Formats: sequence, C-alpha cells, structure tokens
Amino acid sequence: MSDKRSFLETLLEKTVSSCFKIYFILIHRIRINGLENIPKDGRKLVVICNHASYFDGPVLWAFLGLDLRMLVNRLVSEVPLLKPFMNNHLTVQIDP
Repeated sequence: MSDKRSFLETLLEKTVSSCFKIYFILIHRIRINGLENIPKDGRKLVVICNHASYFDGPVLWAFLGLDLRMLVNRLVSEVPLLKPFMNNHLTVQIDP
C-alpha cells in the first residue's frame, strides 16, 4: 500500500516514531538486535508478534523503520480510548 502523504504528515510520523523510540529505550530499556536481517530492498515481509501487550505495534513501528500495516480487531478499534489511534493509514481493522 503506497499512499501519498504530505511532507508535514511524513515529518509528524517520523517525529512521533522517534519519540516512541526514545521512550522505549529510556523507560523500558529496549534493545534491538538483528535489524540487519530485515530486507530493505522492497521484498515482501510478514512480521508477527506475540501480542503480549498493546505495545507490540508501536515498538515494531518505531524500531523497524518499515512502512507497516497492523491488523487490529475491529471491536478493539472501536474502544473509545483507543479509537483515535486506530483510524489511520497504519492500521487495518479486521473481524476475526
């Protein structure tokens, strides 16, 4: 999926991603190993996480530096507290 985003949207996305990365490193002490193994040449890639928490998506988004799409249960995406974060180009709502 390649959608056209404006310069400001791209800048905002990079800024928020960097803030998440700093937060995860400083507060949660996350260390990432093996990023050199992720193909950067446009090949298709499926990344699967174990969903130990709702932090999985933001961690992958911040550290992998890929144009990710996250599958989200449609019922979860309608929770009032989460809804503002679920209606964007990064998430795809599905019915399980």
